[in-house]
Amino acid sequence: MSTAQEARLGLSKDLIDDIYKMVDAFEHEKARSEHSRATASFLPLLGIWLNRLFSRFRDRMSDTRNRISEGFGKAAQDITREDVEQRGITLTLVPLVGEMMEAAWEEAGELPQENTLDNFFNALVAIDAQENIRLIDTPRRSRITSMQALIDAHERRRLLVPTGSDRVRLVHQATIDNWPPAREWFEQKKSLLISQRRIRRLLGDISEYGSSLTEILESRPAVLDDAVRVLDAKRATWTDAGGQQLTEQDRKLRQLCLEILTLAERGDRSVDAAGKLVFLVHVAAEYDLHEILESWLRKDQALVDLETQPNKLTPLHKAAWGAKAAVEVLLRYGAKAKQEDKDGWHPIAGAIQTGRMDIFADLYSAYTSPLDIIGPRNITILHEAARASDPAILNYLLQLTDHVDPRNEFKATPLHFAAGGGWTAQINALMERCDRLAINSNGDTALNEAIFRGQAEAITAILDHDALTDAEREVLLTGTGIEGIRPVPAIVSAAENAQTKVLDTLTNYCDLEDALLRDREGRHALARLTYNNTAHKGGVPLADRVADCVQLLLKRCAPNSRDVADALRGAEDFPDAERLLEAWLVENGEFEGVSDSKLLAWLTGSQTTITAALSVLRNAPGILDKVDERGIRGATLLIAKGRPKVVAAALEEGVLPEHEPELFRLEAALRLIKDGVPLPRSAQAPHPLVTRIANGEAPELKAILEEMLPDDTGFHPLPHRLALRNQQLAFTAVVSPLSDGIPRDRYGRPPSAMALPNQQQLYRELEFNNLRGM
Repeated sequence: MSTAQEARLGLSKDLIDDIYKMVDAFEHEKARSEHSRATASFLPLLGIWLNRLFSRFRDRMSDTRNRISEGFGKAAQDITREDVEQRGITLTLVPLVGEMMEAAWEEAGELPQENTLDNFFNALVAIDAQENIRLIDTPRRSRITSMQALIDAHERRRLLVPTGSDRVRLVHQATIDNWPPAREWFEQKKSLLISQRRIRRLLGDISEYGSSLTEILESRPAVLDDAVRVLDAKRATWTDAGGQQLTEQDRKLRQLCLEILTLAERGDRSVDAAGKLVFLVHVAAEYDLHEILESWLRKDQALVDLETQPNKLTPLHKAAWGAKAAVEVLLRYGAKAKQEDKDGWHPIAGAIQTGRMDIFADLYSAYTSPLDIIGPRNITILHEAARASDPAILNYLLQLTDHVDPRNEFKATPLHFAAGGGWTAQINALMERCDRLAINSNGDTALNEAIFRGQAEAITAILDHDALTDAEREVLLTGTGIEGIRPVPAIVSAAENAQTKVLDTLTNYCDLEDALLRDREGRHALARLTYNNTAHKGGVPLADRVADCVQLLLKRCAPNSRDVADALRGAEDFPDAERLLEAWLVENGEFEGVSDSKLLAWLTGSQTTITAALSVLRNAPGILDKVDERGIRGATLLIAKGRPKVVAAALEEGVLPEHEPELFRLEAALRLIKDGVPLPRSAQAPHPLVTRIANGEAPELKAILEEMLPDDTGFHPLPHRLALRNQQLAFTAVVSPLSDGIPRDRYGRPPSAMALPNQQQLYRELEFNNLRGM
């Protein structure tokens, strides 16, 4: 917003009215909903919407200095309702939020699956006494890679806002209400949130009445179930795996739940947590309650390998994420370090992901090599270490093996894993010794993996590494492919995935020769961008990325008109991208396939650039005699809506309509005088009125004529408006020097037809007596 203010970019009155209506509709719908008692302000959502609005008009901001320097002395042009429509911006708050939530999860590389949804939203959502959603804050940092990626992606999109130096909160309840996975999660997990509320109330009762937990459990045995549900729901932020600092209230609540759990007699008891069975032994292992864990194991050693259903997670799987003492107890009682869960993961994967070298060391003793398989699809210890956020374990493993390129089931190497996660330290550690051109079963290199995942920093780390030779760099940028299929250049791959930052990064490494910009069929990256992304339902965030990529490719890659026209044909789902492509064609004098109405819009519309408008004026034959979809002539539109510089150019260069050229010259000169713009030199003498007004000889006549010029409120020619307002003297002064014949409006009517019925004869006589060329 501050950038927009500095650029003097504002909103027109009609658009402000529409925004008020948008907000009113949002508030009305919220009042009708089942959560009507929630009173969250619309302002954060409006802030997101306005941020997107002004971001789509960056071209207006960057062009402000040029427009000011033109000397017209006018403020920057406001954004209008028409502008918003032309750039594909919808006046609704709700769909935008849902689409941005979807985009944030996609950007983080996470699917909205139950476990990930639980970890993320349990840290951010609670429920009040009326069972309405209540948003809570959470630490900004997490040791869990997926959790941290989600926090970062939501912050970048302003869906998480700071509540302190190190804590964040969801920007609005609409993030839950209007993103289907979040809404379904809330409905399914509401019972767990109610359990959390009951435990919080219990904490208050204990503080107020001093009741002992033993007494409470005897009288209210369901308290144990609630405590277990809360501990399971909060595991991403309350266990050592999360590595997060808790608020004082959460710390007390966590301690209460753990104390309740330690009073349970057996670890094989299960609790129904929103349809999922949670065993006490797993919760104790996860929270490192090693003493109660050992007491349970002494009673029943079979608990050591008790599996959850249907995921088949053992207590060791749970403890390996950060519970060092529990891991030691479980191993002492015979836990199987290589036990697979339902998907094939070994417990050691948890230690790798959280960077717990101490736990990793305890579990690694069961393996013989970093190349041992610990996960599905033949993922090795080295693969998993390459995509962990902490590089320490990878650095340790690289000292134990000479082979750093094991392949999983899809022939991906650890470098593929590191690049996909964007981990530059891991990339740097692997690049010295690995096969830098290794391809997976799809023919993709690690660079391709970084492109697909939008990891611009990983791309820089790969392409800038000292170990990479010039020949290898060329192969990576050109593409490798597989047998029988031509390679796809890196820039084309980035365009197909609409990765703006990646495209920006890659263009710094390419000399932009034509071969690096075309796919295997010879289609340009611009066309691949629009056609490939049309099939994806990415909503507003995808449309914005496509437009940003179009802008970058047009600026950096010097496409030809055939390529731009090809891209334009595939851009109908992306209005802003379509506008940019069309602008390029128009600015370069390429009008094939552009309708008369669109050409006139580029000549006169508020969204046009000076370059585009002048290109249409100079290069589109007969443009001032063409009509738009309403039947209004280009000459009239230019007087009513065109920029002064374009009007001045028409006069100076003699670009006149074939029909009524003298009337156009008069109206154009009056428009420039009205805007305070010096009249340009012209080969033809000006209308006598123009000379008189320019010399200050007819101030009253000047005021009348300026008011009567065609404008946005009406597109009638000047003589017609004078007749309508019964300005006889001004009418005579205007029409008497003209030799164009009787001027006609878009319906073919003469000026006299616009006069009042009792004055029409008078104006017919004035037309007959004064219009020399009739």
